[in-house]
Amino acid sequence: MGRGKIEMKKIENISSRQVTFSKRRSGLFKKAEELSVLCDAEIGVIVFSNTDRLYEFASSKSSMEKIVDRYNNSSHSIEHPIVENIVEPELNSLKVEVAKLRKATGLSVATSQKKRNPKIECTSNDSENLMILD
Repeated sequence: MGRGKIEMKKIENISSRQVTFSKRRSGLFKKAEELSVLCDAEIGVIVFSNTDRLYEFASSKSSMEKIVDRYNNSSHSIEHPIVENIVEPELNSLKVEVAKLRKATGLSVATSQKKRNPKIECTSNDSENLMILD
């Protein structure tokens, strides 16, 4: 017989919440240590309690400061190819759509601007250079 699932919501009883936090924090740090040993990984875990107390775990071969420095140095220089593969095609599709809309509405925009201000002169070539403003 397995354990029952608990509903994921804030524990209202303060002492129960603190006990749960302490037990789960210990379990999290234990899992981090196991992962570090089994996979020879550098691991750093930072946890702040609801009372702003800091708890941290750093794998035995490293210090938290070294792990954070390594993260700061590497995370800014790494490109995220998965995100780029998702965003880039959508961006290109939107650029094509904007170009089509500019072409379709360009002449009418130029014409309506000329009607509002007769001093403005524009040709069909000028309408391609108009910018759409939000």
